[in-house]
Amino acid sequence: MVSVSFINQSKEKVIMKTVTAWSVNVVWSDGREEVLTDMPSYVSREIDNWLTHLEEEVNADEPTEEGEDE
Repeated sequence: MVSVSFINQSKEKVIMKTVTAWSVNVVWSDGREEVLTDMPSYVSREIDNWLTHLEEEVNADEPTEEGEDE
């Protein structure tokens, strides 16, 4: 796993939270569940963009200091 970090103003190393995997979980009307991981690039690109935005929001609100459990 790749971690992204930076040194904050207090000279503490901060580990940025990143999405390392994702899938689309579908529940059909008959109750059957399916995990979709293979999809067209035009779909996955939009989800990747949204997740990048989500990472930015989460890290702006609560970056994790090095050594903390995630």
